[in-house]
Amino acid sequence: MPLVGEVKISLLHTHNTTSAETLRMLRVNDEVRQQFYQYFSDGMSPIEAIRFHENKFLLEDNFMGLANASLNPTHNQIYYLHECWRDTNLGSSINPFDKLKEKVPFYESIGTTVKFHDHLWAVLLVTPLMKRNHPLSSSKEIIFIDSTASCETSSSTITIMLSATKVGALPLAVMIHASQCMQNYINAFELLKMNFPQCFGGQDHPDIFMSDDSSAEKGALAAVWPEAKQLLCHFHVAQAEWRWLFSHKMMEQEEKSTFMKLFQAVMYADSEENLLDAEKNLLLKCKNYPDYVKRFRNFLARKKEWILLFRKDLTTRNNNTNNFSEASIRILKDVILSRTRAFNVIALCEFLGVWNDYFTKKLFH
Repeated sequence: MPLVGEVKISLLHTHNTTSAETLRMLRVNDEVRQQFYQYFSDGMSPIEAIRFHENKFLLEDNFMGLANASLNPTHNQIYYLHECWRDTNLGSSINPFDKLKEKVPFYESIGTTVKFHDHLWAVLLVTPLMKRNHPLSSSKEIIFIDSTASCETSSSTITIMLSATKVGALPLAVMIHASQCMQNYINAFELLKMNFPQCFGGQDHPDIFMSDDSSAEKGALAAVWPEAKQLLCHFHVAQAEWRWLFSHKMMEQEEKSTFMKLFQAVMYADSEENLLDAEKNLLLKCKNYPDYVKRFRNFLARKKEWILLFRKDLTTRNNNTNNFSEASIRILKDVILSRTRAFNVIALCEFLGVWNDYFTKKLFH
C-alpha cells in the first residue's frame, strides 16, 4: 500500500527559546542540584536556600541566570530537592531510628555521643563541649533541669541538664524522649547514667537538682539518682501560687494580692522565727477559705524543697530559680530553631549540634 502522507521533522524551534517563560521549564542541572543539597546540609530551610541562591545572581546582575531554571530552580523544584535530601539524610518522620543508627558512626567521628532506647524511645545526645563540662567541680553542686515540647513534628520532649560555671550555664546532656510520662523520663535518665556514670564532676550523682514542680520529672530523678536533693524553682512556685489564687472565684482581688505577699513571706523566710511568724500570719488571714488553707498545708509538708531557710546549708551559689535552663531553652527555640519545628528526631539532633556551636561561640566573647 503506498504511503498516504509524508512527515518531515524540523530540529529548529518555532518559538522563542530564550524567553523567561521558556527558561523556567528547564531541568535542574547536576551541579546546581548538589549546591542545594549542600545548602540543606548547612542547615538552610528551602526558603533560606532560595533567597541565598537568588542573591548570588542579583549581586552579579545576572538576570538571564536568574530566569534560567537549570541554574536557578523554581520553588517547586527546590521543595522537591529538599524532600529528596530529607529522605536520604533524615529518614522517615514516623520511624527515624533506622536512619539514626546509620548516622551514629558519623556523630562519633565528630566527638558527639548519641545513644537511644527503642522501646518507649529516648535519645541521649552529648557533644564535645558537654563532655568537657562533666569533670568540672560546678557539675557536682547544682544541676538545672527543664523540659520543653513541640520542637519537632512528633511533639516529642527535650530535656536539658545544665550546670552553673564561671562563664554561665553550660549543658551536661540533652535528652529527647517520646512524652513527659515518668517512664520516658526514667529511660532518658538511665541512658545518661549508663553511658556517663561520673558526669557530675566525677560523682555518680549531683548534690542538688533544681527543677519546676513536674511530678513525672521529679519522680524519675528520685528513681535514677535517689541520693541527690531536689529543690523547686522559686519562680515556678510563685507562678503556680498566683495562678491558683487568680483562678479562685470567691476571693476579692485585694485578698489575692495580700495572700500572695503572705505566701512569699513564707517562701523567703530565712530563720525559724520568721518562718513561724509568716505561717501564722497567712493562716490567720485566710481562715475563711478552707480550700486555700488545705492547699497551703499540703504544700508546706514539702517545705524543704521550696522555703529559703532550708537551703542555707546547701551549695546553691544563690541560685533559687531555674532561669538558666529557661534562658537556654529560649535560645534553642528562638535562635536555633527560629520558632519552627524540626522534621524529626534526627533533624533535631542536627539542630542541637548547632546549639552546641552557639555555646562554644559564647565562650569566646
